Amino acid sequence: MVKDSSDKETMSRNGNRKLRIGIVGAGGIVKQRHLPGFKRRHDVEIAAVSNSTYESAEKFCQENVPGAVPIANWPALVALPDIDIVWIGTPP
Repeated sequence: MVKDSSDKETMSRNGNRKLRIGIVGAGGIVKQRHLPGFKRRHDVEIAAVSNSTYESAEKFCQENVPGAVPIANWPALVALPDIDIVWIGTPP
């Protein structure tokens, strides 16, 4: 996805830079269905996870995505400047 040819932070189709994903809601569906798909892709990385409590986000990160940062709440995750995509994994 190219935003602007003059933008130095441009993401090209050949994957010059990984898209950084923040996950809101780290329950069973995210763990069983979404996370395996993200892990198979070479052009994305899970950068941060928020859940109902900081402790549960921390546990999810430790068990599933050790490089991700646990975040106490979704507004803090959304405010992170280096997150490209926020994945909502909570029920409707």
